[in-house]
Amino acid sequence: MAQSPLEEVKHRGFDGEGQCHSGLESPVQESRCVHCDRPLDASAVRCASCGGVRPDCSRLGRVLEGGIRIDEVIGSGGMGVVYKGTKLPLGRSVAVKWLPGTGDIPKTHIKSFMREAKVLSRLRHPHIVSVLDSGNDKQDGALYLVLEYIPGDSLEHLLDKVFPLPHERTLKILIQVLSALEEAHRHGVIHRDLKPANVLLEQVAGKGDFVKVVDFGIAKNSSPDGSALSGGMSVMGGIMGTPRYMSPEQVLGVSVDARCDVYSVGVLLSEMLPGTVPHASEDLPAMLRPPARGH
Repeated sequence: MAQSPLEEVKHRGFDGEGQCHSGLESPVQESRCVHCDRPLDASAVRCASCGGVRPDCSRLGRVLEGGIRIDEVIGSGGMGVVYKGTKLPLGRSVAVKWLPGTGDIPKTHIKSFMREAKVLSRLRHPHIVSVLDSGNDKQDGALYLVLEYIPGDSLEHLLDKVFPLPHERTLKILIQVLSALEEAHRHGVIHRDLKPANVLLEQVAGKGDFVKVVDFGIAKNSSPDGSALSGGMSVMGGIMGTPRYMSPEQVLGVSVDARCDVYSVGVLLSEMLPGTVPHASEDLPAMLRPPARGH
């Protein structure tokens, strides 16, 4: 059975209370990347193989400006580490998305991270995660976003546990995803990295599968008066996104519009029902080849 993001972090050296264990004083002593499981240099902040960020428990217990206390690691990826925190003195749970220190990461990632704050602050929709604050930590110079905390699981982990999804459940989830994208597109915002890991599901008013679309870190502002900054999750040169969910135009690195998100929804639909995707490879040259017949 697949592990939840928190269980995965716990497996790699954290316990459920956000404390280091297994004899590790800090994740810096880990020898393998938590994302791709490849060897990781002891002093590295970012994996040289996949670009994933090493979870850091040294920030646990720290109180940021605005009274946000960092409580535990709940996930990490190529664009940063996500912590669960508490807004003091209210006691409200929040999520804090943390980009590593700005001195040793590409400027494009910093621009991408700040773009997410701008994008999310403009998007008001029940199926889009809300940004509550953003800041620059004075202690280590890192950038962070404070987001609403979603107490649920991702579509990615749901598909690991339940497959195939019933047609009714699939439609219920995708209708909400499309509603979120409609609002984003109305504001000239293209997500460009829609995938199961970026679709969170929570229980609301006793009903399950309430969708929250997250991670607009590589979103593009296509509005006439907006500036589309370059940067984000760069896979090869200026190409951004997660290969298996990318439209052909994204793979080719040409200008894209809202239709690239619609393409990604089609890939989600294919993965949720028959369990296949047009291109299962994460290799970009392979993505340029036509899909196998029948897809």
